[in-house]
Amino acid sequence: MIRDGAVACGSTVKCALVSPACTSDHTAMRSKSCQCHTPARGSGRAVRGCMKTLTLLLLAVAAMPVFSQSDEPAKVLFDAGTRDEQAGKLDRARLTLLTLAGTYTEHPLATKARAEIGAIYLFKEAQSQVQAGQPTVAYGTFRTLIRVYPESPLAKLADETAKSLGVPADPRK
Repeated sequence: MIRDGAVACGSTVKCALVSPACTSDHTAMRSKSCQCHTPARGSGRAVRGCMKTLTLLLLAVAAMPVFSQSDEPAKVLFDAGTRDEQAGKLDRARLTLLTLAGTYTEHPLATKARAEIGAIYLFKEAQSQVQAGQPTVAYGTFRTLIRVYPESPLAKLADETAKSLGVPADPRK
């Protein structure tokens, strides 16, 4: 029996779409399926339409967390910058925080980002002074970082590094 719209090509092949219980040969169709297992005309459009709707729905649900985070990109940048700073990736942290401070100039985190950038500059300056063989100058730079930016993640590291330099503390301070 050929359904409406099915065109037999005249060859006989074993049906690849039937269940294992089907052992008969079926007339092959141009659509490469046998005529007894060809869906009714138009039902494919309904399935495709349903699949499109389901796919769009799944994409919309998957995108919701992304859109809900879009109202706080400054926080995302600040968190990434401080994570890099704590991991010792100071150049990367500085660039991330500069991006935040330059892009979201009025955001409250922009002020904190500028402070962290200052702490990074002081820390890197102190490191270069240590490498240049100036531990006393580096000690002073580390102490300045600790006084000016006590909330910075680098303040604790600066304190540890300053103590490890072996420079006696200035009794006037």
